[in-house]
Amino acid sequence: MKNNLNKRYFLISFLITFCLVTLFSFISLVSPDKQTLTPAPDTPKTYTPTKTHDMTVLLIGEGKSKNYALLKVSAQENTLYLMSLPNQMQINDKTLSQTQEYLGAGYLKTTLNEHFGIEIDNFIRISEKTFVKVLDTLGAMPIETAEDIFSYEHSFSLSKGEHILPFEKVLGVMKYNTEQGENYRLNEQTKILCEIVNKKINLEKIPIPQEFFNMAINLVDTDITAFDFDLRRDFITAFLQNPKAVPLEVEFSQDYTLSDSTQTLIKTHFGT
Repeated sequence: MKNNLNKRYFLISFLITFCLVTLFSFISLVSPDKQTLTPAPDTPKTYTPTKTHDMTVLLIGEGKSKNYALLKVSAQENTLYLMSLPNQMQINDKTLSQTQEYLGAGYLKTTLNEHFGIEIDNFIRISEKTFVKVLDTLGAMPIETAEDIFSYEHSFSLSKGEHILPFEKVLGVMKYNTEQGENYRLNEQTKILCEIVNKKINLEKIPIPQEFFNMAINLVDTDITAFDFDLRRDFITAFLQNPKAVPLEVEFSQDYTLSDSTQTLIKTHFGT
């Protein structure tokens, strides 16, 4: 008798539950609000670039001598601007190298902001060894040299013309003390860095941006935070799919004083 009652209760409960589920399912199908339901989390959203995604960075390359460059990424233009700076340029009676050595990269960033009247957001310090290690994962780099090169420091020589080189030799070309002067060398170095971005960087060659950030952050010294990256995640993804890097030429005198045209370029492209 008890078993029969249990079976009846189970049957009645099942029928009630079935009817309720069916009723709510029908209401949801005919509801006029169905079009306003929240989309699934994996539904792609439209990316709209804004100035909040822009970032200006002081790049510091460290080896036997230091190399400095200003880098600005413009989200609305989907463009990266790059300009190399002479390490012997003086601010407040100290060269860039001396300011960094005595007071640190963070202080150098602040000093450049005050001197140029711009806002550099962050700095990145990277060694030559790490630079080569990271970029070698992308394969060899096509490069054209405007003159014969004999680099005793990097133990290689190249004839004038087109070459496909590993990044250790690309670095040698970038640091080669050409007879055409330091102005020329820095501008050629900037062009090569931009070519690396335009020809080599794309999502097929590197991990997804988050993984790339996690890898890079452990290889360099920087004040860029995970929050800085997260704010620009959509822009970084969009930029890597269609990168556009533009080199800006630097001009300076024998005492490494920047020309008026260079000062104008800095305020135009790296200012707020």
